[in-house]
Amino acid sequence: LVNLLPRLTGFEHAVCSLSTKGALAGKIESLNIPVFALGGGKRFSFASILAFRKIVRQEKPDILSTRLIHADIFGRLFGRLFGVKKIVCSLESVLDDAKYKKYFWLEQLTSFLVSRYTAVSRAVKNKYVNQAGIRPEKIEVIYNGIDLEKFSAVLPRAEAKQRLGYGENDILIGYVAKLRPERNHETLIRALAEIKPALPAARLVLAGDGPERPKLENMARELALTDSIDFLGNRNDVPQILGALDVFVSLSEYEGMSIAILEAMAAGLPIVASDIEPNRELIADGDNGLLVDRRNHQQIAKTILRLLDDPALRQKISAASHERAKLFSINQTVAGMDRLYNRLR
Repeated sequence: LVNLLPRLTGFEHAVCSLSTKGALAGKIESLNIPVFALGGGKRFSFASILAFRKIVRQEKPDILSTRLIHADIFGRLFGRLFGVKKIVCSLESVLDDAKYKKYFWLEQLTSFLVSRYTAVSRAVKNKYVNQAGIRPEKIEVIYNGIDLEKFSAVLPRAEAKQRLGYGENDILIGYVAKLRPERNHETLIRALAEIKPALPAARLVLAGDGPERPKLENMARELALTDSIDFLGNRNDVPQILGALDVFVSLSEYEGMSIAILEAMAAGLPIVASDIEPNRELIADGDNGLLVDRRNHQQIAKTILRLLDDPALRQKISAASHERAKLFSINQTVAGMDRLYNRLR
């Protein structure tokens, strides 16, 4: 929203969080966009429902646009109840069937309240058509987009490494993702253990934080990798971090449309990614990246070593990756949302 809303002109915006305002509220409010917080989180309390009714009466929205499953359900139920006639829900992930089966059921039960869906990839659209029974003509694919300019002025790799405190000879394998089970950091750490004997200078750079961090740090100690893995925590300098990497890896169990991979593409990095349907929309295996079995740490290690041992292959994939990123500019996302909102109002 921070990237999208200032570019989506011709509309007045207001943002409402189910829980607290959060870290990004200040950036949105600096754009003269009001931000509200209901304080209820995933629990739809009576107080949060009343607070939402007050906001709807005050703002009188023509269109209510919701993102992520709890906001989707809350918005369509209480948005309709309080008189909002046009509701757009964003489908953002190919969810794991077993864990999220109840949400597909809820989606199917309440989809009649939704005017239009947007899906961040064809894979996501197909999932909701097949699992939740949503009519395909009701879902419009609008790809995630990124601000390509943020990645156009990165430093030369040697200088970027130095800025982050690394030596020119350090080989940096990076992953930008929350430290959550579905992001599959464990397998990448096991792959690093396979890589180190063949390439002692290899280091793993993990940007992001989350509940898995203590477990992953303990795993690093058990595999004697503590000195070869850097847990950077949450960062606001991702373009600079990407500029220092030699290889980018993403091993998610499931995705919708990975912003992290898009940013790595924009940075012109060779990418190793899990072979899942949404990633195949971004990466043509062997062209602008290499796809791997996300659970096979030995195959992942061999693939990373193959890239690091072959500068020509690395350069070829990097160039193709950078070129393909141009198809996923934030401007493309803005144009798609603009067309949709103008049709609805």
